[in-house]
Amino acid sequence: MPRAIPNDQLPQLVHELHLKCATEDDAQNRDALACLLGLCGLRREEIIDLKSDDFRMELRSLRVRTIKGGNERIVPVDDFTWRCLQRAANRSASLRKNGTVITTRTGRPANGRNLLRTWHRWSKQILGRRYPFKELRRTAAQVVYEGSAHDIIAVQKLLGHKHVTTTQLYLASNTDVRSLLPTQRSDGDEPTLPKRNGRAATPYK
Repeated sequence: MPRAIPNDQLPQLVHELHLKCATEDDAQNRDALACLLGLCGLRREEIIDLKSDDFRMELRSLRVRTIKGGNERIVPVDDFTWRCLQRAANRSASLRKNGTVITTRTGRPANGRNLLRTWHRWSKQILGRRYPFKELRRTAAQVVYEGSAHDIIAVQKLLGHKHVTTTQLYLASNTDVRSLLPTQRSDGDEPTLPKRNGRAATPYK
């Protein structure tokens, strides 16, 4: 199971991807956009399969044809990624009329393996180690989960899972449960335990 990218490294990753989207290099633009879409919760296959007909202009969202037996879903994207999507769709339309958004320089659908190789190289450069592409999706799940007061249904809809039990596998908790136990006193004023055999009580080891 994939592991989310650490929160303290996310700003730098997003910054670098934005810079790559803003260059004049079409291939770099395409691959950076694909990574941003991964951070919006899309699978690699779903990104490559995107068509201009999937744009929901009034909602600034994408209709995603979910794979692996899930339901078709609507995925919202941020303003910058939306502008990049529109630019990619316009470029694709000038090369080929099949509506594919993530394409090569000649207008053919992008190669998934090439995208993986690019992401592996970038993640090593930006994050210090190579991350699988699917960890972008896991990161989207974790960020939405933490930012929505642990609304797992919101995460399930974002990822397009048929069963919420699948969504649970994507989420990890960093909560210190000990501090939330009802036996934990907020004032910290616990009574001193009596000595036993002349020694103060110590925790079991």
